[in-house]
Amino acid sequence: MTIYVLVGTLFAGILLFASIGCSHFSGPQGWSGGVIVDDALVIGSMDGLLLSLNKNTGQETEEWKPLVFPRFSGGKGGILAGNPDSENEKKRAIYGSPVVHEGIIYVASYDGVITAVNLENGEILDRLIIAEQLVGGVTFHDKKLFVGSSDGSMHALEVLRDGKMTRLWEWPGKSSNYEATRPGIWSSPATHNGTVFFGSLDHKVYGLDSSTGEEIWAFTTNAAVAASPVVYGGTVFVGSFDKIFYALNAEDGEEIWRFTGASNWYWGSAAVTEKYVLAPSLDGKLYALDRITGRPVWEFDTGSPIVGSPAIAKDNVVVASRDGDVYLLELDTGFALDKCPIDEKIETPMTIDGDAIYFGARDHTIRSLRIDRATLDEDLWPSPYFTDNAKHNLRKKHEREQEEKKWNGVKDEDYKAPNLSGGEYESKC
Repeated sequence: MTIYVLVGTLFAGILLFASIGCSHFSGPQGWSGGVIVDDALVIGSMDGLLLSLNKNTGQETEEWKPLVFPRFSGGKGGILAGNPDSENEKKRAIYGSPVVHEGIIYVASYDGVITAVNLENGEILDRLIIAEQLVGGVTFHDKKLFVGSSDGSMHALEVLRDGKMTRLWEWPGKSSNYEATRPGIWSSPATHNGTVFFGSLDHKVYGLDSSTGEEIWAFTTNAAVAASPVVYGGTVFVGSFDKIFYALNAEDGEEIWRFTGASNWYWGSAAVTEKYVLAPSLDGKLYALDRITGRPVWEFDTGSPIVGSPAIAKDNVVVASRDGDVYLLELDTGFALDKCPIDEKIETPMTIDGDAIYFGARDHTIRSLRIDRATLDEDLWPSPYFTDNAKHNLRKKHEREQEEKKWNGVKDEDYKAPNLSGGEYESKC
């Protein structure tokens, strides 16, 4: 197969992936979104834990302890967190959001494993090694799971009783003449009317038959497609690294309209309503486009790249920028009603449940905000949820800062240690 011309775009995408995935914490670090089931928030942490937290308090339950990926042994509770400095601990990550069906959580981890977990008690029901690496999340539809892998394959699994999984098909398949070292699939797939849709780093958006894996159509953009597509009203909405946002006919992949107003790549997926498409760009702007025509209605500039996906909250939209600000905007006008500075980088999608907002932050915490009329409040939980790795890293950071203070002549008693208990957490909103 011929080598792709726009290698520079792909290489730049890999560099972006590395820079977003690795800050002062070494190793891959995910940006999982969450899902709400009854009173539980199921979400992957930045350091690769699968969590089930009380959505009202942010606390763990006695029955459900954090699960670590990828080193599962099976059985209730799995393997709990080990030494945060060990090499195995540094390799774990969950990038895609988990899905829940009939009391079972399905989640993809970076090590190439799909795991089924009992929602009630955290018991691991099944695990299946799919590929070398999984960056996108799983999608559940019609008793099937779909997930793309870093080797450029799309996988379909059949879900059996009690969370057991078996392989159904793989695209493009072992007999295909498609290049073995092809660009990967980082987007989470979407489904509609028996078709599974996804973007690929080979610059294309695909539509496959969800039952057989047969390719129905492929649409070519000018660069890699890492964003996850959204299907609404028979239209596939997705942005590309070519700085263009596309609306495609779900049946045949024909282009309906395109928006060319952004000055940087699209990484996060859009939020779509009956009237609007809310497209987040790495140029720091959220673009509200007319869903039918693609005409720009308004844009809001956060001043920092938008990596995660926005979410609709009644007549408002919630969006976060990578510099740590969460915005509450009017859906019809883009007017900024409020801003909450978290002071930690935010790269996860926003999860909305009524007036509650949930997301992860770069300091390995899980956080919540509450929409109170036209304002954002940080009083839903007593404090952010700190994983053991978050506490470990903050303590190490504190030790380094304390050592610096000593060198600068600051006494120990004048330096305040980080608060990890949450008892006196001070809101920044």
